Amino acid sequence: MKINQESDWLKKFIFYFRISKCPKSLDRFQRRRFKLQVMKFMMVDNRIYKKSFDQTLLRCVTWDEAQRILHEFHYGLSRGNYSGPTTTTKILQARYYWPTMFQDSFKIA
Repeated sequence: MKINQESDWLKKFIFYFRISKCPKSLDRFQRRRFKLQVMKFMMVDNRIYKKSFDQTLLRCVTWDEAQRILHEFHYGLSRGNYSGPTTTTKILQARYYWPTMFQDSFKIA
């Protein structure tokens, strides 16, 4: 299973939290959208976290970490070979997050 390999999605958040400015590559509309999006995230000890609806902090992971986590939760020690929604729920309960986790869980199921 190959997870989407676009540029590391965390870089723009790290950039923003370190210097408090939007990346220059964004146009006016993208900057506005990014500023609304960044309010759902925070940086703690050089790690990016997403605030869930109940204010639980979900650790944001890179694509490589996401692939490892997805494989472990689907095929790993639990040997559950769960469906997409169940795999995603278990990953969220373990407090991990990446933007395409729902789609990736359905692809591997």
